[in-house]
Amino acid sequence: MDEFARRQNLLQEAMLGRPAPPLPGDILVTPLPRTRSLFWVVLTERVEVRRHLVVPADTSPLVGSQDLAISRRALCGPLVLRLGLRRWWPPACFQGCKRAGVLEDWHLSRAHGALMQLLKGAAPVMPWQQQTDLDPAYRVWLDSVGEAVAAVEFRSDPAVR
Repeated sequence: MDEFARRQNLLQEAMLGRPAPPLPGDILVTPLPRTRSLFWVVLTERVEVRRHLVVPADTSPLVGSQDLAISRRALCGPLVLRLGLRRWWPPACFQGCKRAGVLEDWHLSRAHGALMQLLKGAAPVMPWQQQTDLDPAYRVWLDSVGEAVAAVEFRSDPAVR
């Protein structure tokens, strides 16, 4: 069995029996055409306020200072989590979403840790990440990701924005 087939089997096993999304660790896709190149990773949920913390994710090789790269060795890698564009989404934002994969617990824990460091202003920033932050192509990409986030939110509930 080749590596691709092995990873697909492991991914199917990980998704088998999971309750309907959204759940922490879910990697989701939305039905909107403008967001096809993006995934939405659920980091955590706040049951008492019916909100889920999500971050957009993609396979772009550009990784800035507010991003977390998930290795290609990960079950759903390679993937870049755009932690700086995190949102608390109500259930309406997940309407029509489908589970494309599951982020392994180790990587979900890394994402939580990186987000906490980012929120505290203590995230380590490498020189190459600073260069990426200044790259015009990166800025254009982040703008398009932001537009996709807004499209999902607007589709579900204009009051979310």
